[in-house]
Amino acid sequence: MNLQLIEVYIPDHHFESINEKLQEYDHQSYWLSSESEERMLVRILVETRNVEEILNYLEEVSNVVEGFETMLIPVQTYLSKETINQESKDEKEKEK
Repeated sequence: MNLQLIEVYIPDHHFESINEKLQEYDHQSYWLSSESEERMLVRILVETRNVEEILNYLEEVSNVVEGFETMLIPVQTYLSKETINQESKDEKEKEK
């Protein structure tokens, strides 16, 4: 599974509506943190095939929202309890 990390810096006064919309997209993981008093940081781990749709939305938003920034970061490895369990399950199925 090819994954990419989208980091979005959102001004506080636009956070609620943008955050709601972002959570509607397919994602593997979703993190929120306070970047500063004026901005929130949203990190969205998504499959590469889903990146374009999200970036198109973010591009529209960045054209009208001052202080809005987006970064796309390739992910080499992502480990979580779910991914490790899925890998074990996949290996057992291959052995059958």
